[in-house]
Amino acid sequence: MEYHNTGPAPGWWALTGTPGTGKSTVARSLPPEVLAVELRDLALRSGPPPPPWGPVEVDLRSVGAWMRRHLPPDPVIVAGYLAHRLPIERVIVLRCHPIALAERLRARPSSQRDLRENVQCEALDTIAGEARRGTRRTWELDTTHASPREVADRVRSLVRGSSERTDRVDWLDDPSVPPFLLRLSR
Repeated sequence: MEYHNTGPAPGWWALTGTPGTGKSTVARSLPPEVLAVELRDLALRSGPPPPPWGPVEVDLRSVGAWMRRHLPPDPVIVAGYLAHRLPIERVIVLRCHPIALAERLRARPSSQRDLRENVQCEALDTIAGEARRGTRRTWELDTTHASPREVADRVRSLVRGSSERTDRVDWLDDPSVPPFLLRLSR
């Protein structure tokens, strides 16, 4: 594929992926010239104040309406596992090998059910498949063996228009994944 650098693409970008693939870590690792905001923080800004005692509920319609009224002149990355469901035309999906993802998620305080569901979603391409629907541009970046800085550099290159490289990910092609999913579901 031949690519001609057109410079930074202004407007909203989504940084999405299954929990544990590195969205928040990568967003924090981006250089200062690349503005990133967590979807949770955008939801707080665009909607009514949440109750002081509970988690923030993200109303995707309200956030999407707010985003349409506030188009940034420079690229702004919205990081969150639901970011691909917003009215955003450029989506970066972080991916992680299911076995490595399970190890990452085991280090977090969550239930075995959440771990299993997230690993299955990653193996089955759930978020990437949703992100590819429609006419928007979608890139997949495999974070399995990359440092947050390396992934952040790739995100920066995509946003700046200096790269179009995407990873083709199909975890079910790896013969170790189906048996791992079966063991995980027991």
